Amino acid sequence: MSMHREEGPPPIDAKHRIPVRVVAIFGCYALYFFLSRRQTVPAAFIGLGTLLIVLALIDRWTLWRRNRSGLLQVGQTLLGAALLALGIFLFITATDMRPVT
Repeated sequence: MSMHREEGPPPIDAKHRIPVRVVAIFGCYALYFFLSRRQTVPAAFIGLGTLLIVLALIDRWTLWRRNRSGLLQVGQTLLGAALLALGIFLFITATDMRPVT
């Protein structure tokens, strides 16, 4: 008897994977765009970190377990979380460096 659950189909059909990824890319770009009006670099970290996490989640929800690269997915999620945390930290702590006129 196996300790693992029976593998069922993914919650989202694989044919929707690409459109969902495109929506995620545009959504993370919109997040970057709105945050970059205040500070560009932290906004880029936040947008990229969010994108990496969301893409890993999309792969988890649309691919069968046997088709996923587990270690790569974990690394992608950790990198995304680190970039997101760094972006949030920089966004909160950075001072406005614009010249005073």
